[in-house]
Amino acid sequence: SAPVSFTSDNTPPTSVSGSVTGTAGTIRFDGSATDTTGIGKIQFFVDGVIRASDATAPYSTFFNSTVLTNGSHTMTVRAFDIAGNSTDSSPISFTVSN
Repeated sequence: SAPVSFTSDNTPPTSVSGSVTGTAGTIRFDGSATDTTGIGKIQFFVDGVIRASDATAPYSTFFNSTVLTNGSHTMTVRAFDIAGNSTDSSPISFTVSN
């Protein structure tokens, strides 16, 4: 039989982006990305701390704003493809007004 060749996926996800909806109570975080082999999961970070992970599209989570202080914060999306490569979005600024 012919030898089997495997191609390594070393290309991280592209077009990684996110959005934040809401300023108090329950805030919604959404994330998206594209990848040639598929997205495995998206993680949501607030001020550099991981707060949630979603492995099923559409990638989103709900977050309780009362654990944050009032004022400006940043949310970042980290997308992983199924091979484990990752890319971070640019930080998305949002304001909490509890």
